Amino acid sequence: MKKLRNTFKNMFSGTTGRLMLYLVIFMVIVIFIFIFIGIASLFKSRKYSYKEVENKMVSAAKEYYKNRQEQLPSIDGMKVTVDVSSLVDAKNMKSLDKMLGSSLSCTGYVTVQKNREYYLYTPHLDCGEKYQTVSLSEQIKNDNPITTSSDGLYEIGENLVFRGEKINNYVSFAGKLWRIIRINNDGSLRLLEDDIVYTGYWDDRYNIDRQDDTGINDFEKSRLKDGLDNIYNNMDMFNDTTKAQIVSKNLCIGKRYLDEPDNSGSVECSVVTEPRPIGLMQVNEYMVASLDPNCKLATDASCTNYNYLAEYTKSTWSLNADASNTHRAYKFSGGEFITSQASNESGLRLVINLSDNINYTKGTGTEEDPYVA
Repeated sequence: MKKLRNTFKNMFSGTTGRLMLYLVIFMVIVIFIFIFIGIASLFKSRKYSYKEVENKMVSAAKEYYKNRQEQLPSIDGMKVTVDVSSLVDAKNMKSLDKMLGSSLSCTGYVTVQKNREYYLYTPHLDCGEKYQTVSLSEQIKNDNPITTSSDGLYEIGENLVFRGEKINNYVSFAGKLWRIIRINNDGSLRLLEDDIVYTGYWDDRYNIDRQDDTGINDFEKSRLKDGLDNIYNNMDMFNDTTKAQIVSKNLCIGKRYLDEPDNSGSVECSVVTEPRPIGLMQVNEYMVASLDPNCKLATDASCTNYNYLAEYTKSTWSLNADASNTHRAYKFSGGEFITSQASNESGLRLVINLSDNINYTKGTGTEEDPYVA
């Protein structure tokens, strides 16, 4: 031991030895500083991103309502809200200042909407100028200022409708591309399927007027109604998560005559169904999408001009039947509307309505960079 002490003493004697001693002491201090910082970081509250906080708000709200199911909305389309302070008091989440930092002044709440038997949880975070949650419909309106003379978003009645030929109204939803037909007056988005997955008959029952299996063009008793129900309930197009985002709306199934010039929707909506999750395009929606003033009837070739819907050439049924007979319905075929025997098979280009309680995440609305729901 004495020899060891002498060895260390000799090592650090003289000028060179003292320098080595100072270097060792310096290195030991640096190591202790790093250890201290590491330990301190373990006890320091982690700062989360805004998106992470929003996700935690949703998880906390779901946990909160597990033991408060009687407080969940009980009517289809109904909404309730729970404030972040209630979620913190129930110990379902940390306070916002602990997750985001005390330098920020943030508030928040979660909206819960009942859509059929599913619940949609949507976070709303407000940190003033630093960050605010933006809904998808608000972002679309921000990106597409209302116009009166060019391709884009038009104010028609209480709705905002996309019209023209070159418009950025693509949305990615349920693994597929859709086009935004309009932003409804309640903020929900009316979407049209960009491609056709399913086909079917409008109806193929025996028609006593025709004395043949030409079909009966009564939607409420049609194969089309049954087919749409089957797609929603039994096919794998939508899962529980995406079904929670779809709001049910009355379908406008009024019949129209070939020479009917009205494109306001009053003809189609003269007869409506009970709220339903899936439908097809109305005849007037195709007419309204055209900016050509010569588009006066659904069958006018001018309706294909300046109309993004004219890009679709695959044959597909509409919701509306021909009022002049009992066996024909309107079909979109080759870029224009015609009437067809209801028993013919055609595509079903679906129309759905997404809840206004869906937040913007990314996208610019182009086909290459669609909005994401």
